[in-house]
Amino acid sequence: MSADLNRRNWCLHALALSASALMPSLDGWSAFRRPMIVPAGYVTVGLEYGVPSAVLFAVALQESQRLFGRHRLPWPWTLNVRGKPYRFQSHVTATQSLRLLVDRNVSLVDIGLMQVCWHYFRERLRTPEVALQPYWNLRVGASILRDHYRATDDWFAAIGRYHAPADPARAQRYAQRVARLIQGLAHA
Repeated sequence: MSADLNRRNWCLHALALSASALMPSLDGWSAFRRPMIVPAGYVTVGLEYGVPSAVLFAVALQESQRLFGRHRLPWPWTLNVRGKPYRFQSHVTATQSLRLLVDRNVSLVDIGLMQVCWHYFRERLRTPEVALQPYWNLRVGASILRDHYRATDDWFAAIGRYHAPADPARAQRYAQRVARLIQGLAHA
C-alpha cells in the first residue's frame, strides 16, 4: 500500500480490491488430491505483520470456512454470535447485522475472516463497517497473532493463544487443528 493513501482512500482501495487476492480460485482444486495455495492477500498481509502466510491463511480457514462444493474457503462476512456462526452474502448484510448487535450491547461477537472478537478488540476493529472489511479484519488478526508470537516466541503457541489465551488445553487442541490445515497448504 502506498504511503500517500489516507485512511479514507485506503478503506475505499481495500474494498475495491478483487476478492481473488483473499480467496483462491476454485479452478483446478481438488480438496483431497492437491494442496491448497495460500492466496496473495494473505502473503501480503503476512509480510506486513511478520506472520507466516500459511499460518494466517490456516487460521482464517479454521475460523471462517465456508463450503463451496467440496472446497473449504475462508468467508469474510462471517459473524459468530455467542457460539453460533452466521454467514452473510455481502459486506452490507453482515454489517447491518453486526451494527444491530453492537447497538443492542451484544459484544461477544466474532467478526470476519479472522473471527476477531468485538468484546476484546473493539478498539482495533474500530467500527462494524471497518471490522468487516476483509483486509482490515485480516490485518487485525495478523496483529493479534504477532502479539502472541512476541509473547511466546513460538508460532504453535501463538496460534493456540489466538483462540484460547487463558485455556492451555483448548489452545493446544486449536493449534493442532490449524497445524493440520497448514500441512495441506502448498506454501507452508
